[in-house]
Amino acid sequence: MEGYGAATYLRLENVLGLIHCALLLGKSRVAPLKIVTIPRLELTAATVAVNLHKVVVRELDIPINETIFWTDSRIVIQCIRNEARRFQTFVANRLALIHDVSCSKQWKYVPSELNPANHASRGLKATDIDQIDKWLNGPSFLWRNRCDWPAQPEDLLTLPADDKEIKTSYHVNSSIHENPIYSLVLRFSNWYRLQITVAW
Repeated sequence: MEGYGAATYLRLENVLGLIHCALLLGKSRVAPLKIVTIPRLELTAATVAVNLHKVVVRELDIPINETIFWTDSRIVIQCIRNEARRFQTFVANRLALIHDVSCSKQWKYVPSELNPANHASRGLKATDIDQIDKWLNGPSFLWRNRCDWPAQPEDLLTLPADDKEIKTSYHVNSSIHENPIYSLVLRFSNWYRLQITVAW
C-alpha cells in the first residue's frame, strides 16, 4: 500500500425522495517510510476521516442530520466497536481520536470495490471514466434508498483473541516473607535500645 486516504460526501434527499450525492472533501497521504501494517494504515485512514468530518461540520452552513463512516477494513470496525479491550499504544491513540468524534454505531462496512477512498491509495488514471465518476459523485449505493445499502457482516463485533494489537495481560503472584530486621523494629519504640540490641 503506497498511501491512504479518505473522502467526504454530502448526500441530500428532498421531500419527494430524490437523492443527490457529491464529493465535498478528500485527503490522501503517502504511507510512512517505516514499514507499517495494513490494518494500522487503515486505522490511520479512519482518523483522517474523522478529521475531515470535523472540518465539514465546522465549515458547512447547512445542518447535518446524520454522519456515517464507511470503511472496507473489518479489523478497523472491530477495534472501534470493542471498547473494553486494551490495545497497543499506536492503536489506542488513534481509537481515542475516533471515539472523541464518532460513536461505534456510525461505522459501517463497505466492500472494497464500492469504496471510492481506495482511489486515494491506489491512484487513478485519467482514462478510467467510471472510476472518476465514482470518486466525484460517490458510490452508487449512496444514490439509492437505505434498504439497498451494503449488508453488514455479522462478525464485526468480535475481535480475534490472537490479534497482535491487543495488549496481553500478565498476572504476577508474590509472597511476602517476614524480614527479621522488620520484626526487631516493631519490638522497640526507642531508637537507642534498638541500636544496642542490633549491636549485641
